[in-house]
This record gives sequence, C-alpha cells and structure tokens, in this order.
Amino acid sequence: MRGYVEFVRVCPPTDTEALRSYGDARTQRLLQAGLAGYIVAGEPPQCGRRTCDANQSIHCYTPDVIVDTLTEHLSWLPVETDVRLCDDARCTHFLERVFAYERLRRHLAADPALTALPAFHGWHRLQLFAHDPERCRALDRLVDHVRPWSRAVDVREAYGRLFSEALALPVCPDRQAEAMMLAVGELAGIDDRCRSEIVDRIAAYRHGEVPLTVPLDLLTRQVRSIGSDAVRRQTYFHPCPAGLGPHLHDASVVSTDSSRRGVRGP
Repeated sequence: MRGYVEFVRVCPPTDTEALRSYGDARTQRLLQAGLAGYIVAGEPPQCGRRTCDANQSIHCYTPDVIVDTLTEHLSWLPVETDVRLCDDARCTHFLERVFAYERLRRHLAADPALTALPAFHGWHRLQLFAHDPERCRALDRLVDHVRPWSRAVDVREAYGRLFSEALALPVCPDRQAEAMMLAVGELAGIDDRCRSEIVDRIAAYRHGEVPLTVPLDLLTRQVRSIGSDAVRRQTYFHPCPAGLGPHLHDASVVSTDSSRRGVRGP
C-alpha cells in the first residue's frame, strides 16, 4: 500500500488519565490529517480494544480512547484489527473500504451543495449493490429525492452513513453474481455469444465451480471494449488503484506489531 497511503503510527501512554488526554489531542490531529482508515493492534491492551484470531468475530475487551473518539466524530471511518488483516479476504475488504471512504470524503469536501452526488452515487452503484442491495436501494431513494432546498448536512450524514454501512458488509457469491448480471444488462452492444459465455461463467461462479476472476475478467474486457462511459466508470471494476491490484491479497502490507496505525489517504 505504500505509495498509495501514508501510515501514521499512534502509540499512546498507558496511564488512564494521560491516555484520555492524549486521545483527545491526537484524535484532533488525525481528523485534520485526512484519515481514511484505522488499524487497531491486538495488543498491548492500551493499543487496541479488540482482539480475535482471523476466523473469529471481533470481541471488545478494553476501551480504546482514540478509536472511540474517532468513531464518535467519524462514524463512517473503516476500522479493522491487524490480526484480522492477516486474512486475505478481510484485508482486501478493508482496502476496498478505505479507498471508497477516501473518495467519499474528497467528494463531499469538493461538493458541499451535493449537486454532483447523483453522479458520484451512480459510479459506485454496482460496488454498493454487490455488498448490500438493500442499502444500495435506500441510497438510490435518498439521491432521487435530493432537492435544491434539501438540508445538505442532513443528506450528507444520511448518505455517508448508508454508504459506509453498505460497504462494511462483506460480499458473497450471490450478490457478486447479481451485480455482474446488472452490468451485463448495461452492455447494449454485446453479441449473443459473448453474453451467453459471460452469463454461463457467472452461473458457474455462483455455484462455486470457478473463482470470481473467471467471469469478472470476461465481463471487464467487454466493459472496456463496448461499455458506455457510465459502465466503464463503475468503481466495481476498479475499487482500488490499478497498481495495487497485484498486492491486494498480500497480508504483508499490514504490520502486526503492537502499535496502532491511522491510514491517511493519498
């Protein structure tokens, strides 16, 4: 990930009162730094509130002042533990959320009146749908009802919350297949043979017969060849920077030492 993000080490004192004071001050500096994600160390206790092995759910065991304060101010912020990030799928999911959060943060900062929010949402729709169709449809309705007189702060909060909640849900084969079928439906110029081949590969993926890359690579080639601008711009096909692709499943990009790290966007 180096070259795409900057890791900001956070290692607080152990004394409770000093920790609280440190947490408040450090959090304010992190907020000003354009934080895009937060990695919590499994130990020592003052350096993280969560611990688990890669196959278990997260269990809280001690308060983390900085995480609590950060999520109080930035409830949409992607947060994950270093231990869980040693699992390839969870690491990939976290990276996807970090870059999506950074795009959202930058867009909202550049578009305070939210006039371009429908376009931003349109570019992310397949990605959101693959994670959480229900919240994706809720976002559709929210964007459809934005009016010039809408309170931008209310829309911003509602959109950011639903956007982040949707991407926090891990993908599954059924939802991936449905998202790819939606993309196929947007390829107006595709011939019957290519369409049939892609649909067959999507069905095989849904049933666990082939990996995701088989239908996705076929579909991506068609999108690049004949897809409209709206389809080609879908973040579903490029959720992270292109150069990061070969390293997306490399757990070594995440340190497992006993410190916390803030992930600052590019």
